[in-house]
Amino acid sequence: MGTLALIETLDRDGSVRQSHKVQAWPVRVGRSLDNDIVLDDPHVAAFHFTVDANEDHGVFVAVGDTVNGVTVGAQRLAAGERWHVGARPADITAGRTQLNLRLAEHTLSPEKALTASRVFAQSPSVLLWLVLLNLLSVGFTTYLATDPELLPRTLASNGMMLAAIVLVWCGAWTLLSKLFTRRGHFGWHLRVMLTALLALELLGFVASLLGFAMSWDWLTAYDYIPEMAIAALALYLHLQAVEPHRHRFTRGFAVGALIMGLAVGAWRHWQDHESLASELYMTALYPPVFRVADGVSADAFVERLAPFEKALDEKAAEPTDPDDEDGEAEAEVESGK
Repeated sequence: MGTLALIETLDRDGSVRQSHKVQAWPVRVGRSLDNDIVLDDPHVAAFHFTVDANEDHGVFVAVGDTVNGVTVGAQRLAAGERWHVGARPADITAGRTQLNLRLAEHTLSPEKALTASRVFAQSPSVLLWLVLLNLLSVGFTTYLATDPELLPRTLASNGMMLAAIVLVWCGAWTLLSKLFTRRGHFGWHLRVMLTALLALELLGFVASLLGFAMSWDWLTAYDYIPEMAIAALALYLHLQAVEPHRHRFTRGFAVGALIMGLAVGAWRHWQDHESLASELYMTALYPPVFRVADGVSADAFVERLAPFEKALDEKAAEPTDPDDEDGEAEAEVESGK
């Protein structure tokens, strides 16, 4: 007699961990060594379930003496219950172990096209260049924003902070990759993060420089949109090393994170200053030599401020909170003392 069925024990990612060819019925599954398939799962009974065939060659799953029962597809079976196998392979869950039962008469699904797998191994030279570029970026921005006396201490502090953030972030993703794929892919996660940091730094510089040169204040006012897009792309690339065979899931998760991030960012900006923009005016000023757009005369600038006068007058005419007035009066008395 040939092979009657195939029972496969699956990992959490769906890959086959153990395969058992069924040459005769019944097949007993459980933790006891007397079983045909032994499961090392503390949530599985000694004789958890049996797969057997009746006289008319119908195959069924019979649940043994177990507290947790058996789940077949979406149906929960308690101890003593039976479930007859249909025309398709059955997904069986016993305890925390997933199994797949496929009979010889089950029709095979069509072959799936093999998608190109991403190469996660990274060249040390590429990673070294990314580390150096990020250090130069942090050093340059720190130099621009720090007094000369405090520069050495601030450089060391910012460098150590960057190293700690990168190691913690990449370490967490490496642990996830190890759990799901048995490979850490630390170099891949390091490359993704360092590239994303450089892209964010370059985006901020280009947006502020072009905004200043062309008087396009919207470039910096809505810069959080491309920033969220870069973060979502980095999240997608990180997930590729955790779930390399579930492209649709990783893409959907990244797009959902992007939409959620944009919604939260827009809501926060509206709560702060009743505008979807991240800033009300351009905060980065460059030397006049970078200016391309035509300048505005003082009279024209004052003219443009005229529409704001009425709104400011109305705001100033609003009655103040009596509690605030009492507080101000008490503060004046205290200061007079």
